[in-house]
Amino acid sequence: MKGTHSGQTRVHILIVDADPADREASQRAIAGWPDRETVFSDVDSAEEALRLYRAEHPDCVVLDYQLPDRDGLELLRALQGEEGASAPLPAVMLTGHGNESVAAEALKLGAQDYCVKGRITPEGLRRAVARAIEKVMMLRKIEEQRRELESANRDLRRMNEEIWAWYRTLAHELKTPLSSARELLAIQLDGLNGPLTEEQFQQLTLAKESCNQMAVLIDDLFDAARLDTGKMTIKARPASMGDMASRVVNSMAAAAADKGIHLKCEVEPGLPRILVDEHLITQVITNLLNNALKFTPKGGEVVVTVRANGKRQESILVSVSDTGCGIEKDHLDRIFDRLYQTSSDGSLCNIGLGLGLAICRESVKLHNGEIWAESEPVKGSTFSFTIPMSRGTEQLAGDAPGESR
Repeated sequence: MKGTHSGQTRVHILIVDADPADREASQRAIAGWPDRETVFSDVDSAEEALRLYRAEHPDCVVLDYQLPDRDGLELLRALQGEEGASAPLPAVMLTGHGNESVAAEALKLGAQDYCVKGRITPEGLRRAVARAIEKVMMLRKIEEQRRELESANRDLRRMNEEIWAWYRTLAHELKTPLSSARELLAIQLDGLNGPLTEEQFQQLTLAKESCNQMAVLIDDLFDAARLDTGKMTIKARPASMGDMASRVVNSMAAAAADKGIHLKCEVEPGLPRILVDEHLITQVITNLLNNALKFTPKGGEVVVTVRANGKRQESILVSVSDTGCGIEKDHLDRIFDRLYQTSSDGSLCNIGLGLGLAICRESVKLHNGEIWAESEPVKGSTFSFTIPMSRGTEQLAGDAPGESR
């Protein structure tokens, strides 16, 4: 439909009917349309209809079922081919007799309405044409919006891939010089280039810790890029959650002792091995324990617990509890969001929640598990996640029971 200078809507109707009197009657019926300027084209054959449709693309086609060169259903099929398989046809089928099968087939082929000659009033035909045009215009608008959304979505995906490609390149370029710096610091701290004063040792130790922190951030960038591009998958093997937690705790025991934090691991005896990606879940436990140690003051306590969860032991629950600064309730729902950080004020310490917890959440989700946090300011926090004991879990022969440490 096109606008006119008078403000009325211009509607182009193609009437296809072998009988000139019927074509004229259809024009008279539709011409009484209020507030619309109606332009007609009329032809007496399907071939002429196709030629005119290709040339002028009318807003609606009113076609008779009985045509000299092919029937109306065949013409509908041809028009549908002109429009495209998914485009709706602005068509109303007319017939000289009622035939439900013809009506059903016409609607199936894309016609928007079906009228029986001799029974339809001028107002009825006008309404049928109006409904056909309005419905098609609405469907075409929806289709146009769908294409626009698809195009925008493709652009967003491309931009996202470009951003994460840049992140991967950046991480790779940073990793090489960082590795060299860490090696040089290790040589100095080991005294291979001569003895160090206490002040030099402390300064180099601080530099090494900063390099280690940067290495963690770079690894987080790699993992985040893999998650966003769908390249992070799990390689599940039967493994003991208790053993994984114990190894992580043992690897961080020295760091906890240096900070004056009491660290322990409690594993429920007799837990089965379950199918997990050991690398990913070890990263999750490491990340949670790192956060706990980082924000627990000297003299505090951090406890890693592994036990069966649920009345029927549907999953294994891993919890990391600390006596640190805690998190305000308003922040708990968002701490697993990417790059989200709580603000540092008098009652809330800046716990630096950025990529790490977001990666933990996605890693647990890949295992069909859940992760959450509970906290109370000043008293501490508990981060927990569950991994289901699916049918793939198994109690392996000779599996040593977990033990408290």
